[in-house]
Amino acid sequence: MPLGGVPGFVVFCEHETPPMDSGAAVSGAGAGDCRWARQDARPATTRRGGCASWPGRSGRVTPEEQELAHQAESLADHAVDLAFADALRQAADEIPEQTPELKALAEAKQKAQAAAVADEERIKKLAAARKRARQRARPGSD
Repeated sequence: MPLGGVPGFVVFCEHETPPMDSGAAVSGAGAGDCRWARQDARPATTRRGGCASWPGRSGRVTPEEQELAHQAESLADHAVDLAFADALRQAADEIPEQTPELKALAEAKQKAQAAAVADEERIKKLAAARKRARQRARPGSD
């Protein structure tokens, strides 16, 4: 489901945008050329009140126009869904740059996972030892 009814923001820049993999950020001399513009992401039917309110329209919409408008809206929703899914897929495929902080976090995660596995093994051994001790302590188990 697309984000209907949610206004968003769009950045318009008058300078060339640096490539994503360069690590460069928009700052310094070119940063002042960018401006934010509010973008209304609601469907046209809610934003403008439907086809009847468009300039030059008498307020009458034929059934064929309604069907075509419905198909156009469905196609636009589907296109937005596909674009969103593609953006999610691209974000998931993107490998972050390995900084010293990320390396340290990865090592800490591996150590914590190894400790958790070791703790689980020790719990299993202690549970088995407890079970054997209870069986030996029962009267008549000799």
